[in-house]
Amino acid sequence: MKCAIYVTEFKNGKWQDPVKLNDKINLSGNTSTQPTLQTLQDNGGEILYFVSDRPGGYGKNDIWYLFIKTENTMIP
Repeated sequence: MKCAIYVTEFKNGKWQDPVKLNDKINLSGNTSTQPTLQTLQDNGGEILYFVSDRPGGYGKNDIWYLFIKTENTMIP
């Protein structure tokens, strides 16, 4: 079984249809699971942490992260 991470929004009192995140997160042929989002206090950006068995890790499933830029974020 392969897992993938999706995102949805709560708008006008109901959840929107989920959308699968791109290949930076859901690498083809690998599992991505257990997403956690951290909001950065200093610039409003976010970090998405997730577990994946993608190549380049140190074990079968490793914790990976990705900086998410928002309109007001100053992450390089």
